Amino acid sequence: MKIIKNLKWQQRWVSHLGCIEGCFKYMENKSSTGWLYGGTGHAFVLNIADDLCPSGPTAWRPLMVFQLAHNLGFEVKGIFTHKTQAEFPKEQKKAWDFVRRKIDNGAPCYGWELEIPEYYVINGYDDVGYYISGAGCDDGKGPIKWQDLGTSDIGVIEMYSVQKVSESEPEVVVKKALEKVLHHSTNPAEWIFDNYNSGIPGFDKWIEAVNGGVALSM
Repeated sequence: MKIIKNLKWQQRWVSHLGCIEGCFKYMENKSSTGWLYGGTGHAFVLNIADDLCPSGPTAWRPLMVFQLAHNLGFEVKGIFTHKTQAEFPKEQKKAWDFVRRKIDNGAPCYGWELEIPEYYVINGYDDVGYYISGAGCDDGKGPIKWQDLGTSDIGVIEMYSVQKVSESEPEVVVKKALEKVLHHSTNPAEWIFDNYNSGIPGFDKWIEAVNGGVALSM
């Protein structure tokens, strides 16, 4: 068994950034929560599903976050794949090997849907699977069998490591974040999923769904 002590997520509605913030604290990065949200552009994102599904705030490809990360002093690298891929068990093993290698080197990791459909910090592993911290298991849980990863109806594997790099000057952080956010609001196909809308079209869909009574009933 290998465990990274003092590594756990921070309780946030945006679990992705809650995981990154937890990794920040472990790496002794002094950035505030607001600086993390703003510097990655996430604070300014509007993403609305056609039926107002509550998945909207996180149901977009977070390439912007990864592209802006280095300005805040961290780098995110990892694996993204889907269970429809050929030889999916090999992809599961690839993710398993990736995380173990990074944790062995002391690099904090996080991933998608190791419990419910949210992001979780991965702070260790044993022969069976991953040890995690996140929504519903703040103080830790495990092992989560590595062969179960990506087998849900969503069927996505996302596994990332976080490592330190040099930070940019504050004015660069702000400028680059706003540039990316403005691009996000144009609904670029490489970032926005079908049936979701960012920017002004997102507000239009929100108004349309409420006025038409077609918002998803929870």
